[in-house]
Amino acid sequence: MSFENDMVQLLEAGIKKAGSAIALGRIIKVANTSITRWRKDATQVNMKAAIALADYVGVRLNFPEDWEESYVRIASDGTFGAFPVLTGMFSLKLLQSMKLEASDCVYLKAIDNSMDPVISNGDAILVNTKDTDLADGAIFLLSFNENVFVRRTFPNYVDGIVLRCDNAFFPQINIACENIPQLKVLGRVRWVSKIF
Repeated sequence: MSFENDMVQLLEAGIKKAGSAIALGRIIKVANTSITRWRKDATQVNMKAAIALADYVGVRLNFPEDWEESYVRIASDGTFGAFPVLTGMFSLKLLQSMKLEASDCVYLKAIDNSMDPVISNGDAILVNTKDTDLADGAIFLLSFNENVFVRRTFPNYVDGIVLRCDNAFFPQINIACENIPQLKVLGRVRWVSKIF
């Protein structure tokens, strides 16, 4: 069985054997939303899940000779406040679709629910450190007064910058114009992996 061409069939066989997509997710230890996404685009299946799925169904995967060239490892150097640094494998097609270079990205673990439901505590986020131009309503990793956090930005350089949380239980931060130089934009959040 080839990895890319028959992954949808493998998913369907796994769902049939498990009884449902939810049951399959529990068995191979992935979120049901991941299985739904993979059914639409099998190229998004990560290697670990593909191997677990194949083992469960009882088939052997024949990976393309260039499969290692189709994925890139993102391992972040440095510290980002209290955000734990993660290591992950990403599809080059996924990164290319977002116009990202692996060397420009950091992969971090979210540390609170301030951006819930979009980003929850424990979710993994991929941040493009080269994208530091604030955009209205975009989500950024920021540093201000020695605190590092993820917020939705609303820049208005006449009145200042508003940093909002998606979770109403967390207050917004208003940065006055004279304090803007103290705000450091570490990068734009481009991808989130949910924990269920």
